[in-house]
Amino acid sequence: AIKTVNESASMRERIEFLNEASVMKEFNCHHVVRLLGVVSQGQPTLVIMELMTRGDLKSHLRSLRKENSTTQVLPPLKKMIQMAGEIADGMAYLNANKFVHRDLAARNCMVA
Repeated sequence: AIKTVNESASMRERIEFLNEASVMKEFNCHHVVRLLGVVSQGQPTLVIMELMTRGDLKSHLRSLRKENSTTQVLPPLKKMIQMAGEIADGMAYLNANKFVHRDLAARNCMVA
């Protein structure tokens, strides 16, 4: 997966983006997406992370809805508890490494 900084981002936001990547390179946890590399030459700056084939959790859960329906087929309770535990494990790892996520949301939780 590739993450970029918005073209209209301020210099401060661009520096924060690179600082986040610098911190991410130290992470080594099965429940935190791995940073694979950074391309800082040229524009935009690219952060390359491991690919999560099912995308973000929000989109994944929405994809479980039947076409043209508002009813949703939820994953089994056991699977939902497992996902919640894995998210909690990742957040605990970040906390133990003095990192504050600041935007924990289903759209930012990736599904392999």
